[in-house]
Amino acid sequence: MDAQHVADLARARRHWARAPNEISAGEFVGASLVADEPIQDESAAEVLRESSSEILRRLASFAIDSPNPSHKKAHSDLNLEVSFGEFKRRIARGKSRVRDDPRNAIAWADLARRYTALGQFPQADRALTLALALAPDSRYLHRIASRFYVHIGQPERAFWMLNSWERTQEDPWLMSALLSVASVGEIKIRSLKQARRIVESMNFRPIEKAELASEVGTLELRGGNDRKARSFFKTSLTTPTDNSLAQVEWASEQLTQLVISLAELNVPFAAEAHARSAAKEGRWDEAWEHAVCWLDDQPFDTEAAIFGSYVAAVAFERWDDSAEIAQIGLRARPKEVLLMNNLAYALVEGGRLQEAADVLASVDTVGASVEDQIALTATQGLLLFRLGDATRGFGQYQRAIEVARQRGLTDIEGMARSMLLREELRLNRWEEIPQLLAAVQRLVGKIEDPGVLLWVHRIEEVLRGGKASMVPKSH
Repeated sequence: MDAQHVADLARARRHWARAPNEISAGEFVGASLVADEPIQDESAAEVLRESSSEILRRLASFAIDSPNPSHKKAHSDLNLEVSFGEFKRRIARGKSRVRDDPRNAIAWADLARRYTALGQFPQADRALTLALALAPDSRYLHRIASRFYVHIGQPERAFWMLNSWERTQEDPWLMSALLSVASVGEIKIRSLKQARRIVESMNFRPIEKAELASEVGTLELRGGNDRKARSFFKTSLTTPTDNSLAQVEWASEQLTQLVISLAELNVPFAAEAHARSAAKEGRWDEAWEHAVCWLDDQPFDTEAAIFGSYVAAVAFERWDDSAEIAQIGLRARPKEVLLMNNLAYALVEGGRLQEAADVLASVDTVGASVEDQIALTATQGLLLFRLGDATRGFGQYQRAIEVARQRGLTDIEGMARSMLLREELRLNRWEEIPQLLAAVQRLVGKIEDPGVLLWVHRIEEVLRGGKASMVPKSH
């Protein structure tokens, strides 16, 4: 343990002894983990274990239970702990807590998190502002605030907050947050020299640098420097966190020589990485279990809701579950285009056509990606088919297919073609089927998404007479 870590641990220990609360407990436990020292006072970790803050409870698990198997729960059926009523109750408890202890910064931050999950952003902003005023030197709170500002579409505010704090230039956790904000907000970074210098520094343990290394790797990858990107991602795998592991799992889809083994790394709470890895390999039961864990842990995470609703629909045809997950995500981000598409799609498949039409009519496509607009066009085509207007439905699908083809979006084209073929089969319009089938089969060798391949195989099964019809199932 180097001199800096000794000093940090001693200072955190004194702070905890002088004022034993959640903030000092978090600093003490975190400093012990960074210094690779046993927790000298387990009461600090116990304070965190009883915290209403999920992140602090995670820290306690690292300290007390490590090594701990990955955070995984068995879910044969959807059993989310993030219902609307439950979040209202959690907010009520959070309000009671800050009334009883109004100077508890962690309590205010946790209340902000609960408001965020319900899409009550002004209330969340106020709670976070109070938290930061109570603990202006808290790295933990600055990272939370930066993520919140990005979530509500204010990345410039997050960037200013982090960039104006001198500590950010020397702190790997804060620097990683700064780069993440810049990436999401498309904010130009003058130089990555300081970030690279921190990653290469021997003054920090690998786990401290993991997220920064993965952020630098992501920027190098987006800049077209695959070799440097691969090097930084491998550095981040030395002792990864759940966030850095999820980022490397994402990058491995684009860097073929970046191979990771999640089982060997055994990182707690890495539900996102495990979910994505399982889906990529077509292990749908595992993907579903981890997707539900991911959403349970982070109900405000749009990506968790998008992924979960996709798996429920594409892998299992569980339309009600897919719709419920999409609705959870839309509480935290009400106008998210892909979530609205996923909700509309699940409603159509579940036979709730008017509800689906209402959702599609309310979508604002300003600023939507090409991929999202293609998905919307295809879902509109599906709705028209189910409403009995096959001609217009066919036209919408064809528009979606043509844009996907022109953009080289093979997986999206393959999904749209497969679903169009399914609708034609349902209507027994055999004059269209040979040409549609040939187009799908030409794409099969180029499709990479296991979910799309699963749909193609279902169509092939129908054509072989393996099912009586393709009438949607209701779950």
